[in-house]
Amino acid sequence: MLEISKSLQAAVVTRGGEGAILYADGAATHIDPVRVDEVVDPTGCGDAHRAGLLYGLVNDWPLADACRLANVMGAIKISSKGPQNHQPSRAEIGALLKQHYGIDLS
Repeated sequence: MLEISKSLQAAVVTRGGEGAILYADGAATHIDPVRVDEVVDPTGCGDAHRAGLLYGLVNDWPLADACRLANVMGAIKISSKGPQNHQPSRAEIGALLKQHYGIDLS
């Protein structure tokens, strides 16, 4: 994957409960997972992860931080039943980012 990523700006490989790996600038960066108390339903987790990643990218976050937000969104989703039934507030998302990664959402 590192070789493939050299022809791209970056590549992200999701690893479920093991987090993600960001391949960028010739290096691989492990992005720690956000552990959840209970896995309820994985349906839609990939979409939630991509939504977090895209939000970070569109808002000019560093790639690693965008991946961290993506992990937070995936964790929120997997703790909820159904693909679109979760409705976290910005404050909840911010609290998880701060708790797990030390990122201030403000």
